[in-house]
Amino acid sequence: MGPWETLGNPCVGGNKVFRSTTFFAQGTYVVPLPGVHGAFMFMADRWNPADLRDSRYLWLPLVVGGTADKPLESSFGFPMWSRVSVYWHRQWRLPSGGGKDIT
Repeated sequence: MGPWETLGNPCVGGNKVFRSTTFFAQGTYVVPLPGVHGAFMFMADRWNPADLRDSRYLWLPLVVGGTADKPLESSFGFPMWSRVSVYWHRQWRLPSGGGKDIT
């Protein structure tokens, strides 16, 4: 599919332990935010092994930064970007659209 490069940890904010453990969660899904170019919602699950009924979901803003490069060398046609960032927030609101910054 082309040359690979290490982009580093996409997690931004919180402390070092939060960032190194993807905010104590495992990524589950990414949903595009309509009307906000390059913005997505990162969904993850956070297990509580002591009480599985108390396991939670984590929904955080994910931003794709940089300009789109050439398409991948495959039929997928996805563009490649220079940086992906997932931002830690205790609380945040979905943007109302119109290109507003979600970070």
